[in-house]
Amino acid sequence: MPEFWFFKHEQLSIYRLRTEGYECVTQSQFFPTYDIQTLLTRCLDIGYTRNTSAAIRDLRQRLQSTRSD
Repeated sequence: MPEFWFFKHEQLSIYRLRTEGYECVTQSQFFPTYDIQTLLTRCLDIGYTRNTSAAIRDLRQRLQSTRSD
C-alpha cells in the first residue's frame, strides 16, 4: 500500500511507503493540492452534528470548488 491515513483524536497522520518502510509525511501524494486534515475534520463535524449525507455533499462541493480554482 503506497500510502495510508491514520485518524486518531481528531488528528490525521499520513504515512507514505519508502524503501526503508513507512514515513510520516504532511501531505498526501494522491491529493497534493488539498488540506486533507481540514477537509476530514470538517466532514466529520458535519456528519456528527447533522448527518452523513450533508457531510458528503459538503465534501463533494469543496473538492469540486478547489479543483476548479
